[in-house]
Parts: sequence; structure tokens; C-alpha cells
Amino acid sequence: MAEFPLTNTAQQVDDAIHAVVDAPNNTITSGSTELVTSGTVHSHVSLIRPKFVTLTGGTTDLNKITTTVGDQDYTYNIADFTSSDSDFGTSKIVALIINTFTSSSQSANIVQASLPNGVFTSLGRTSADSTGDFTQDSSTSNIPINSGQSSITIRHKVADAQTLAAQSIIQGAIIHPHL
Repeated sequence: MAEFPLTNTAQQVDDAIHAVVDAPNNTITSGSTELVTSGTVHSHVSLIRPKFVTLTGGTTDLNKITTTVGDQDYTYNIADFTSSDSDFGTSKIVALIINTFTSSSQSANIVQASLPNGVFTSLGRTSADSTGDFTQDSSTSNIPINSGQSSITIRHKVADAQTLAAQSIIQGAIIHPHL
């Protein structure tokens, strides 16, 4: 079998893939030294390709808004997430897509999420210097979900009460359909 150095151009890599894909053997086994066809290459690549799915429900509403001063935690059990996607299963979730919005006319308003190790990370934050200022911010983040992880907590830390001081929306999940 030909060896290809790591300095190949995209065209050289594409040519090498086609050389393997056009081979006559259409099976692959552990330890096999035989070449595979496009069908088996495609099926193997599809097995590892992640997929976005829209979530339709969870332990609590996927859209949370905090308007008053204080810390508010929203804990979601991973096993409670639902989706209408035919490939969906909660054990297949590897990340959540979370959109945040914060606004403030003084002080800081923050949205955080717990990482798999329990440490909180900021997803969105805005802060105004005085009552004459008004700031807004929005962001979208991917939060990893480890295998066997049972829950995730989204925290709204509001120091300046606003009609929409802090908002988090779980937009969906990244899954590995063939887990």
C-alpha cells in the first residue's frame, strides 16, 4: 500500500481516498489489510459523524428568564431531554447548544453552565458602569456532556433587575447517532 506524507495537498489526499475507495473489496475486518469501497468508507465515516438535534423538552422548560436580583439555578437531568428526531437517545448526547441573552443598566448579569467536572463556566455576561448606561449581550455556546453524566445546571446570576436580565435557551443537542 502506498504511503502518503503528512504534507499532502488536499487534491493528493482526495486522490488517495479515491484509490482506496475504487478498490474491488467491499468489506473491512479487524486487522484487515485489504482495501474498502466507497460504500463501506461512507458507512464507517457516518458512524462517527455527530448530528445536531432540536430538543423538545426537558426536566424543566428549555427557555428560562430571570428578572430579579439573585442567583437562580436550573438543573436539567440528561435523561429527561426529549426530541422528535428518530436518531435521538439521551445516552447519545455529547454536547448541548445553549443560547444566552443578558441586559443591564448597572452591575453585572451573568449566565453560567456547569461543566462535566462541576465547575461553572460563563456563557454570557453584560455589565453597565452606571444607571445612565444600558448594555445587552447574546451568545451561543456548546457545553460538553460526558458519558454517564446525569445532569447539567444553568445558573443566572443577576445583580441588576431587568425585564430580561438573564435568559438561557437550550437550542438543541449534538449527538452521536450510532452510540
